[in-house]
Amino acid sequence: MKWIEMMVKKLTARYMSLNRQFKVQRHTIVCQSGMEDYVSVTIDCTESFSFDFWTKELTCEYGNRYFDDVSEAFRKVYGNIIIINNSK
Repeated sequence: MKWIEMMVKKLTARYMSLNRQFKVQRHTIVCQSGMEDYVSVTIDCTESFSFDFWTKELTCEYGNRYFDDVSEAFRKVYGNIIIINNSK
């Protein structure tokens, strides 16, 4: 999904604050982080994942509607990543 690739590009941009809310197409993205190398992301208040930029670990917190597409978009940016699916 193109909008997920756009979201991941924003999340991985150096200038991007990891504590903010933004829209990608019709989707509301909320980012929360207490550290510069970790972010927790909620999509439309229904899907949640986190990404550790240091260990390249992507974790599905709840919901999995978009998780395969999110995983693929992070793989395009970082190559090999570790995936943890806590929603099962």
